[in-house]
Amino acid sequence: MTKKQMRKLPLMAETVSRLNPVQISGNREADRCLIAWGSNAPPLCREAAGIVGITFVQPLFCTRSRNRRCVRPPATPA
Repeated sequence: MTKKQMRKLPLMAETVSRLNPVQISGNREADRCLIAWGSNAPPLCREAAGIVGITFVQPLFCTRSRNRRCVRPPATPA
C-alpha cells in the first residue's frame, strides 16, 4: 500500500503546484494587508483595500462536496 501511495506523490505535487492558493489584489507593495474569506467579506474588503491602498489577500477554499476538489471563489467585477 505504501508503494502505491508513494507513486501518487509526483502527480499530487504537480497538481498542487498548479493551484493558486490565494487571490491577491490591491497595492502589492503595501506594508500591510487585509485577509478575508467567506462569501460576503471579500468583495467589501477588496474595495476597502483599494480605497485605503493596502494589499488584499483572499485564500482559496475547498468545498465539502463528494469530489472534494478545491474551487476558486466567484470572480467579482473590478
